[in-house]
Amino acid sequence: MIETATGDFDANDRRDISDLEMLVAEASTPSGNSRPFNWLPEAMFDINGDTVVNRWDTEDWVRNVANTYLGDANLDGEFNSSDLVQVYAAGEFEDGVWRNSTWSTGDWNSDRQFDSADLVAAFQDGGYERGPRALAVPEPNLAGISMCLIISIVS
Repeated sequence: MIETATGDFDANDRRDISDLEMLVAEASTPSGNSRPFNWLPEAMFDINGDTVVNRWDTEDWVRNVANTYLGDANLDGEFNSSDLVQVYAAGEFEDGVWRNSTWSTGDWNSDRQFDSADLVAAFQDGGYERGPRALAVPEPNLAGISMCLIISIVS
């Protein structure tokens, strides 16, 4: 089994658009069809841990692994007008071509289409023109410090 960091499916030590495209390909494969990356364990793509690989894993990857928003087509950490220019320039918005879209061409809900549902999902995510998503900072664990302080006082 290939050991990689969570969300780095191609094992290149970066979490980038190729990883997201691999996840979307897995998440959008109809049940019963051959998986596109069947040499990798399916559990590797289960980002949210619910034992099913689907669009919710894609959303979790975007928000918690890439630390950005739905709609950030170029994965630069922000959803802004440059992302909208990029996806509209690709020319795939409601183009009638079945399952031809990718994340970078506007498929933000993992159905392989760029349509109004993707725009709704992206704007509902609330990141448009908000700048980069804030990084989560863990709370300090004071138990160890408190124990050391108590031991030094008692001694």
